[in-house]
Amino acid sequence: GLAFVRDQDVSKIEALDFLIRDSEEDSVIVEAVAVDESGRPAGDYDPSFARVSSRTGLPTILGWAGHEQVWRGNRRSFRERAQDVMEIYTGSDIEATRELLAKYDVTYVYVGALERSLYALDDTSKLDTLMDRPFDVGTVTIYRVRTSP
Repeated sequence: GLAFVRDQDVSKIEALDFLIRDSEEDSVIVEAVAVDESGRPAGDYDPSFARVSSRTGLPTILGWAGHEQVWRGNRRSFRERAQDVMEIYTGSDIEATRELLAKYDVTYVYVGALERSLYALDDTSKLDTLMDRPFDVGTVTIYRVRTSP
């Protein structure tokens, strides 16, 4: 079912394979969140988003907000989650990022072409300070939270 991904970019398939092999049952991943022009989580389905969590089975901070709204009835809590994801990727405060990673019990942060584009993510030195890079192939880097300081 993922042959089309392999045709797009083999490093994406390698990244998914890595996560499936390396992750534990309670692992949580951060990936890009779809937002509208006002910064609110977008409700329309877009297969470009929640692609890592849906293809690996790993939970994420926020996948497709419209799906969550169907099950939970409102989007108020989703805005905070979308802002937290943006802060993890773009915020300059290392301690605030560390707190957000702990708040959501994050194991991995996925950085692919979508994340680099959506969050204008040219500098990943903050993530390098906080995390290890167990996967860095082609267009995808996966960071893993360090278990000890």
